[in-house]
Amino acid sequence: MNGKALAVCLVVLALGIIYTVNDYNANVYTLDRVNGELSRAKTSGNIEGILRHLKSAREILEPYHGNPAWMFSTDFTNLDYIKEDLTHSIEYLEEKKEDYTSIDLDVVKDSCLTFIEQIDSCQSWMFWYKPLNWLIWAFVVIIGFISGVIGLS
Repeated sequence: MNGKALAVCLVVLALGIIYTVNDYNANVYTLDRVNGELSRAKTSGNIEGILRHLKSAREILEPYHGNPAWMFSTDFTNLDYIKEDLTHSIEYLEEKKEDYTSIDLDVVKDSCLTFIEQIDSCQSWMFWYKPLNWLIWAFVVIIGFISGVIGLS
């Protein structure tokens, strides 16, 4: 492989890696942080801790809207509905926190598990099933192949 072909191949590969890391950081890592907060809420031993983690998860989700599932979308992956349900859970807990005995913590913790499942499903659609990611890596492979063929001739 000649030097120019190798340089083109490396530049395209580097751009693909930069894009992938940036996209992962912007979407998947952010939703991992949400899942971390929801997991902490699920394991928290008191209402204040649960509320703190639910509010933090809701705040992290704020910039996200719509449904990342571009195909076969359902309400399960609709981020607006997830945020709305989180808000209802927060309001319920704030309303009932003075009367701690009237809150069924198992129901609250089960809803945290559902939120985690929903966010996990959104992560897949925002990264693995995103057509742009597939196109970029197809481009990287094609350019790498063409560079290799040109370099060999």
